[in-house]
Amino acid sequence: MIRLRTLECVIDVLKTEKGKLFICSCNKVYKTEHFLKHHKMFECGKGRFYKCPHCASKFTRKYTLKTHVIMKHKARSSDFDLDADACVQ
Repeated sequence: MIRLRTLECVIDVLKTEKGKLFICSCNKVYKTEHFLKHHKMFECGKGRFYKCPHCASKFTRKYTLKTHVIMKHKARSSDFDLDADACVQ
């Protein structure tokens, strides 16, 4: 099954990259080779290591967790500590 986001990316790629598709082995499609490389380095096959202290969300990068907490839970960065307590294996 192809996700809507994947189809949107394919349409964008056809418009901006002269039809080049950058497809990961997990079937995600990217507009550029740079985004595909980034996906492979930080997302594909990686476990999510940082758990949000307010909900069940987990993230591969501490910065993404911090942004999530600030945007979704309206917390200030000084209101929480994202050291070892947030990291799960």
